[in-house]
Amino acid sequence: MRRFPGFVLALVAGLAGCAGDSRREAPLRVVHDLARLAWTADASGAYQHAAFGTPGAARFQVEGFVKPVESASSEVFLLSRPNVTLRVGGEPGAARRVVLELAPYKGTKRLMARVRYNGRRLAPLALIRSRHRYLLDLPETPAPPRDNELSLRFRGAARHARPYGGQIAAAFYSLTSGVTGDAGLAALAGRAELLPPLALETSANGLSSVIQGPGSLRYALEFAAGEELRFSPGLAASSPASGATLRVSFATTPAGERELWRGPARSGAREVRVPLPGQGLAFLSFQVEGVPETRAAWGAPRVMGDVDHDQLAVPTREAQDEALADPLREALTGMNVMLVILDAAAAKHLSCYGYSRQTTPEIDRLAAEGVLFERAYTPAVYTLPAMSSLFTSLDPDEHGSIDLRGRKMPSALSLADVLTARGIHTGAFVANGVVGRSRGFDRSFADFQELYTSAFDPTQAGRFRATAYPWLEANRERRFFAWLHFREPHFPYDPPAPFDTAFGSGGPIPKAMRDEIYLILAIDARRRPALPAEIEHWARLYDGNLAYVDQELGALRRKLEETGLLEKTVLIVAADHGEAFWEHGHIGHEVLVYEEETHVPLIIRFPRGAGPAGVRIREFVSLSDLAPTIVDALGLWRSVAARPAFRTQSLLPVAVGAAGRRAVVSRDRGSEPRYAVREGATKAIFDTATGNVELYDLSSDPGEQKDLATQQPIRAAYYRQALAAWILSRRLEGVAAAVELTPEQQENLKALGYVQ
Repeated sequence: MRRFPGFVLALVAGLAGCAGDSRREAPLRVVHDLARLAWTADASGAYQHAAFGTPGAARFQVEGFVKPVESASSEVFLLSRPNVTLRVGGEPGAARRVVLELAPYKGTKRLMARVRYNGRRLAPLALIRSRHRYLLDLPETPAPPRDNELSLRFRGAARHARPYGGQIAAAFYSLTSGVTGDAGLAALAGRAELLPPLALETSANGLSSVIQGPGSLRYALEFAAGEELRFSPGLAASSPASGATLRVSFATTPAGERELWRGPARSGAREVRVPLPGQGLAFLSFQVEGVPETRAAWGAPRVMGDVDHDQLAVPTREAQDEALADPLREALTGMNVMLVILDAAAAKHLSCYGYSRQTTPEIDRLAAEGVLFERAYTPAVYTLPAMSSLFTSLDPDEHGSIDLRGRKMPSALSLADVLTARGIHTGAFVANGVVGRSRGFDRSFADFQELYTSAFDPTQAGRFRATAYPWLEANRERRFFAWLHFREPHFPYDPPAPFDTAFGSGGPIPKAMRDEIYLILAIDARRRPALPAEIEHWARLYDGNLAYVDQELGALRRKLEETGLLEKTVLIVAADHGEAFWEHGHIGHEVLVYEEETHVPLIIRFPRGAGPAGVRIREFVSLSDLAPTIVDALGLWRSVAARPAFRTQSLLPVAVGAAGRRAVVSRDRGSEPRYAVREGATKAIFDTATGNVELYDLSSDPGEQKDLATQQPIRAAYYRQALAAWILSRRLEGVAAAVELTPEQQENLKALGYVQ
């Protein structure tokens, strides 16, 4: 028998397994593997428990942790820096008893930790060489200004722990917190075979969810008619026999709980099969009642049915839908592709997306001649992970290029790798150092030109005429892929004349302050009031930036016409992320995931007569869909056997009528980020640092001002748990390699507002 006292990364792996049922024409299959989803459900009981590496543990983590790591036995833990701070819960200043499960990082010797609780020094902690549970009694202290904080300052950390970019002290597995003097916590610390309050265990019944009583595990899931719950109720191997009672309940409304099953906690119980009484969103709860310390094992708990409920998965496309794009593929034979990225261009500020100001007449013309995707979203609201996702088709938590301070583009297969290997000439022209050579974005490009300098030029969109235009002339007779990454309309909001006054003259922001990011940072940090006149002026200048780069796209179009390339080139215009102007108390991007930062423009203009024109697509799509789309447009997608291993699907079938995604996900820059999901008219935002959820109905509240989470608790819990499962399925073992930035590159990042 193998026990999993910590988290197993595979718990949110793809649904697998089938179980036959002769009572139905179609065999039932597992549609919810509840053991594998245990760490995403809402647990309650006598103790607070955190399994480090799961989203549920984020609210216990204050600072000092790096990425989750998967061990050889598939268990996940968090590595720590020498200085770590945890939040242990309870009333402010209250005495607590804590069990902390740790192991020294490999190669460390005599690892010691100075310990403080709410600033009060406690006895030092000497770690033994192997994984161990430590019992800490935390005394009552004066009420702190924040939640109860436990800090550990390690001595003896590994000095150069590659690839984590610095010192590493310990591996953190779990934290269990309860009231002072609790005997159960002392037993947990003293008996290695005793499972934590929430754990997984393998036995003859398969993978079991183990819940310590009294306690419960509540799932918020989507159900379809005719589905059936199956499980084998029993006791964990480490649990003594007891008279505890197990029960299962189901609720489609918060006040409408219905008991589905009740029975004693005992070993050797047979499998139970219970028809589920409802469909749609509902709570499904597993409860252990009665005798304390009982550890009930719910063997192989799963919901059987024939409907796929994974709304966040990248959809697999049926052959007939894929074939819809075959005539378009034939028409694109021999064409080129040009990708134009407008940095920080929010969809809501483009006139073709309904903006009141005529900011983008040239882009509007392209949209009228091609396909406009009305609901395109970025995987991340800042450049490095968004563009890494665009080039690799992976989500940010998969590729790991998240840290702006000196992290490279991932080593995963990229678009440029594929195109160069297939004989397509590649050229890149970038005006943002975040996607420059120092970040590895030049990999596999035949030509790569960086247009930025340390002395930031606010009119640099015009530089593309002197760099990209000669390249187009030189390569007009060969097939190519060109990537043009404009800085505008990104900060600094300081467009050249006449665009600085295109949408109104005058304003409180003098020209000398327009490239000073510190003013905006002071407003964002609430060190300076957000004056409506200043916000409005910033927005006008941003719109001027957008109008300026739109003019440059008009010039680019004319160059393509002059060289005979316009009708030989698929032209894609998009943005890496949007920009906020105090809609939700923030100017800029990176830190929030409301529509102004996540919703981006995406327009594809096909050569005249080759593809659809004047079409608007309502399907959800993501920037991470663009790599396979570009490969497809260049004729390299037709053979299934020869397709590159991108995770997402081409948008060519979507452009001619196939379905897109059911939902899209975006994240912010935080170490414990906020994630947003759009599904239909619903927008949900999950803050992993606090566990809080916001819920909006964009059909009646497009500005995301009325949070419905308290009114719709089942729906809010459903999206929180679905996003938690999605995050877990994408967490990586590795960490992107650190790089050193030159002084010029550092200055460029400062000018763009990325670093201070």
